[in-house]
Amino acid sequence: MKIFRHIEDQGLSMSGTVATMGNFDGIHLGHQALVRNTVEESTRLGYPSTVLTFEPHPLKILAPERAPLLILSYEDKMALLESLGVDIVVAQRFDRQFASIAADKFVRRFLVDRLKIKKLWVGRDLRFGQGRKGGTDNLLRSAPGAGFEVGILDPILLDGIRISSSRIRQLVEEGRVDEVRPMLGRYHFVSGRIVTGHRRGQELGFPTANIASQTEVVPLNGIYATLIQLRNKQWLSVSSVGVNPTFGVLSWILTVTYTASGSSFPS
Repeated sequence: MKIFRHIEDQGLSMSGTVATMGNFDGIHLGHQALVRNTVEESTRLGYPSTVLTFEPHPLKILAPERAPLLILSYEDKMALLESLGVDIVVAQRFDRQFASIAADKFVRRFLVDRLKIKKLWVGRDLRFGQGRKGGTDNLLRSAPGAGFEVGILDPILLDGIRISSSRIRQLVEEGRVDEVRPMLGRYHFVSGRIVTGHRRGQELGFPTANIASQTEVVPLNGIYATLIQLRNKQWLSVSSVGVNPTFGVLSWILTVTYTASGSSFPS
């Protein structure tokens, strides 16, 4: 999978593509449906599949006080898109200049002239362009004259409730992690780097690891049954999320106790 950080990157030379666009935070079942439709149709039509997304999240630039915590880090989002068979990702750098482009100009300049879209899959609630005034109406109006088709996907419901990134964030932050698995099609996971702790696990006879999270959306403080993965290997584990008042540690950390031979975390 090739990744570009600007839609006008000179290395991005297209003769046509089947694409989808959006923020795709979490890559939940609704996002996955859009991506799978894109990949399948790109194979049928003989064009590469492209995902157009935005980094950072637009609200982090336009309204930082309302910007959501992200379910996935940038690296994890790219890895999941690659696992779905995407050929190209344009992770467009989002800034105020980019945000000022009117919706119809966005369609002509980027989707038609630059990407040469043949088919575009979007969610029905898509908003884009200056002031978020663009939507599916703009796309449907432009498509016939510009030579591309639009596929519109309705929201996916689970037990009558719309699957959305905001709902998933809320559930994870409330500690209701079992309820997000059907929405994501996988367990919610937290990525991070191992940091040195007080090595109390060695004293107690249990291998442990302290993880500084790179994922913004983490579960409510508590103890969770987990799986830990390192270099494609997994271990059953128990994770403590949050502060550690027993030992006087008040800063946030995720501590994992896992089942493995030996007394230290694998290197």
